[in-house]
Amino acid sequence: MIKQISDCTGLVLAGGEGSRMNGQDKGRLPWRHGTLASYAAQRFYALNLPVIISANRNLERYVEDGLQVVTDHREGYQGPLAALEAGLKVIKTSWLFAIPCDNPALTEGLMMQMWELKPPSARAIYAQCGQYRHPVCCALHQSCLSELSAFLDTGQRRVMDWWDHIHASAIDLGEAQEAYFANTNTLEDFARLRKLDGQNS
Repeated sequence: MIKQISDCTGLVLAGGEGSRMNGQDKGRLPWRHGTLASYAAQRFYALNLPVIISANRNLERYVEDGLQVVTDHREGYQGPLAALEAGLKVIKTSWLFAIPCDNPALTEGLMMQMWELKPPSARAIYAQCGQYRHPVCCALHQSCLSELSAFLDTGQRRVMDWWDHIHASAIDLGEAQEAYFANTNTLEDFARLRKLDGQNS
């Protein structure tokens, strides 16, 4: 029987500075009938989960889209761990499930598979496809918050260092699933993925 994702809140990571995108806000880039952020949010809606968006600019635009926004509590753009910290501070559920806004091919089916493969004793998991790791497609328990804040307070920012620190479980979805994690790191990547998706305008 397929388990349901329960007692969990979805977090769309859209708070980066877009340094390889000429400073553009990735979450606001157009995708199908909305934006990359709103499209990512739909993955969580399809799983009947509440959703929040991690964003650090254009906040009013996200609110206009009907999205709940959380901003980093630390100054500057300090990366995904700061976003996870901010998300853990506001959720009312035991778990936080995060996905980047710039993985538009990621499906709710793969997200459900991640959850189903989560070891019963795990407090944190992240996606892997064979040899390829995807550390910001992840889920972590609310009990990780104090440790995460302490980790960030030491000046550490690397996501894999954090997962290693708390012995997070890598959930191997199989190398054949790697294409679903294609991301839009650059404007060229974004144009290519739009074309592959049939978005020519």
